Amino acid sequence: MRRRLLATAVVIACAVTAAVACTSYDPQLPSRPFLCGSDEPRCPDGYTCVADGSNRMVCSLNGEPVPDASVARSDEHATAVTGP
Repeated sequence: MRRRLLATAVVIACAVTAAVACTSYDPQLPSRPFLCGSDEPRCPDGYTCVADGSNRMVCSLNGEPVPDASVARSDEHATAVTGP
Protein backbone atom coordinates (compact mmCIF):
# COMPACT_ATOMS: atom_id res chain seq x y z
CA MET A 1 0.00 0.00 0.00
CA ARG A 2 2.84 2.40 0.87
CA ARG A 3 4.60 1.69 -2.40
CA ARG A 4 1.46 2.46 -4.37
CA LEU A 5 1.00 5.75 -2.47
CA LEU A 6 4.64 6.68 -3.01
CA ALA A 7 4.42 5.83 -6.72
CA THR A 8 1.27 7.96 -7.06
CA ALA A 9 2.98 10.88 -5.31
CA VAL A 10 5.99 10.61 -7.65
CA VAL A 11 3.75 10.55 -10.73
CA ILE A 12 1.81 13.60 -9.52
CA ALA A 13 5.07 15.45 -8.75
CA CYS A 14 6.40 14.67 -12.24
CA ALA A 15 3.14 15.84 -13.87
CA VAL A 16 3.18 19.13 -11.93
CA THR A 17 6.84 19.69 -12.79
CA ALA A 18 6.18 19.04 -16.49
CA ALA A 19 3.18 21.41 -16.51
CA VAL A 20 5.21 24.20 -14.89
CA ALA A 21 8.18 23.63 -17.22
CA CYS A 22 5.99 23.89 -20.31
CA THR A 23 4.39 27.20 -19.33
CA SER A 24 5.02 29.78 -22.04
CA TYR A 25 7.17 32.77 -21.10
CA ASP A 26 6.91 36.01 -23.05
CA PRO A 27 9.19 38.72 -21.64
CA GLN A 28 8.69 42.35 -22.64
CA LEU A 29 12.19 43.10 -23.97
CA PRO A 30 13.36 46.55 -25.10
CA SER A 31 14.30 47.17 -28.75
CA ARG A 32 18.03 46.50 -28.09
CA PRO A 33 18.20 44.14 -25.10
CA PHE A 34 21.47 42.28 -25.68
CA LEU A 35 24.76 42.01 -27.57
CA CYS A 36 25.07 39.92 -30.75
CA GLY A 37 26.39 36.39 -30.47
CA SER A 38 29.59 35.23 -32.18
CA ASP A 39 27.97 32.30 -34.04
CA GLU A 40 25.00 32.21 -36.42
CA PRO A 41 22.29 32.96 -35.66
CA ARG A 42 23.80 36.00 -33.95
CA CYS A 43 20.39 37.19 -32.70
CA PRO A 44 17.07 35.50 -31.86
CA ASP A 45 14.11 35.51 -34.24
CA GLY A 46 12.76 39.01 -34.80
CA TYR A 47 16.11 40.73 -34.11
CA THR A 48 18.98 41.82 -36.41
CA CYS A 49 22.62 42.40 -35.45
CA VAL A 50 23.55 46.09 -35.94
CA ALA A 51 26.31 48.46 -34.81
CA ASP A 52 25.11 50.76 -32.04
CA GLY A 53 27.60 53.56 -32.73
CA SER A 54 29.90 52.77 -29.81
CA ASN A 55 31.93 49.90 -31.31
CA ARG A 56 29.41 47.31 -30.11
CA MET A 57 27.19 45.00 -32.13
CA VAL A 58 23.73 44.69 -30.60
CA CYS A 59 20.59 42.77 -31.48
CA SER A 60 17.99 45.29 -32.62
CA LEU A 61 14.29 44.61 -32.95
CA ASN A 62 13.39 44.33 -36.64
CA GLY A 63 11.82 47.56 -37.86
CA GLU A 64 13.53 49.77 -35.26
CA PRO A 65 15.64 52.67 -36.60
CA VAL A 66 19.38 52.04 -36.52
CA PRO A 67 21.40 54.65 -34.61
CA ASP A 68 23.83 56.60 -36.80
CA ALA A 69 26.22 57.73 -34.06
CA SER A 70 26.68 57.52 -30.34
CA VAL A 71 26.17 60.49 -28.10
CA ALA A 72 29.04 60.95 -25.67
CA ARG A 73 28.15 61.82 -22.11
CA SER A 74 29.90 64.94 -20.86
CA ASP A 75 31.36 63.19 -17.80
CA GLU A 76 33.06 60.52 -19.90
CA HIS A 77 34.73 62.72 -22.51
CA ALA A 78 35.17 66.03 -20.73
CA THR A 79 38.32 67.95 -21.55
CA ALA A 80 39.75 70.35 -19.02
CA VAL A 81 40.11 73.88 -20.30
CA THR A 82 42.80 75.97 -18.71
CA GLY A 83 43.14 79.71 -18.93
CA PRO A 84 46.24 81.59 -20.17
